Amino acid sequence: MRLCLANEFSEVNACHSRGWSAFQRAAAIGTPEDVDAFLPHGASLDLRAEWYGWTALFFAAPHDNVETFQMIVRSSPTDVYESLDGDGWTLLHCCIYFGAPRVMRLVLQNGIDVNQLTHPAPLPEDPELSYRLLTPSDIAVYIGPNRYEMFMEALAETGRDVDLEGNKDIYWDTTPNALHEDSEGAGRPRPIYGAEDVDDDRWTLLHWASYNGSSKVKNLFLLKGVDPEHMDAITLEENPTLLATSP
Repeated sequence: MRLCLANEFSEVNACHSRGWSAFQRAAAIGTPEDVDAFLPHGASLDLRAEWYGWTALFFAAPHDNVETFQMIVRSSPTDVYESLDGDGWTLLHCCIYFGAPRVMRLVLQNGIDVNQLTHPAPLPEDPELSYRLLTPSDIAVYIGPNRYEMFMEALAETGRDVDLEGNKDIYWDTTPNALHEDSEGAGRPRPIYGAEDVDDDRWTLLHWASYNGSSKVKNLFLLKGVDPEHMDAITLEENPTLLATSP
């Protein structure tokens, strides 16, 4: 970015094929200095990516990048903690779903509604959540006991547990694949619903998306953590790990 600006590059809000801008990328995985370099040159705080309709703030939050998150907040309107993404998810919903405990505590400390409902929107990677009105607690319960514990601890530590409505005893199905977090209990959601399932020819959804040139679907799988090396069983004759495009 600094090289571009040094050469009078002015399209700071240009996006790549998935609708991400360089500024949004910096918000997710960059530093406060990166964010600070963009803002004076007109980087948009309101530009929404195609993916979930996220602004730069929503990229920082689920990546648990407190430093860039706070930098963006300082440059935003006072009601920034009431922001919604394209599906009506709050910053708290996103922090719970993706497992971002530091930003989760920050948004709780700044008065975010702990009972707010999402919009009834499609969620292709988690069909069980699609078109449902979801509270932050619903998201935590869906992911599993470790994520729910993360949320409960954050509520208690920030004094927001008293604001939680409808809190009751929760029980989880312990059968295989019933939970949406990893087996080691780190509290991360499963990468994507059904992504490692295979058909009769041992092809995964990622194989088919790659083979048919479905770049948006393929990129969504990869962005959500699908293993790109999960290709050992594919039945292409020439190279079992190289996916050609459909003729």
